[in-house]
Amino acid sequence: MKVRDLIEQLGKLDPSLEVYGYCEDASIATEAKPYRLFWVDGITVDHVVRSRDEDGSPSAKFDFGPDAVQLALINMSSDF
Repeated sequence: MKVRDLIEQLGKLDPSLEVYGYCEDASIATEAKPYRLFWVDGITVDHVVRSRDEDGSPSAKFDFGPDAVQLALINMSSDF
């Protein structure tokens, strides 16, 4: 998702609503908790190199090297 798309979608909502995220990915879900809820506590811009681990899961390394890209990162916490 691009920043402009996120802004467009959020712009349709009541601006006084709190923002949370959730994830249903198998790597996070358990039988007791089929999804996890996260509190959004900020947004940063960082340079990262995106890759995949040996098992195919996405990974990122904070880096300013030639393969780095600038990303907007939504900081989330499971403790809210």
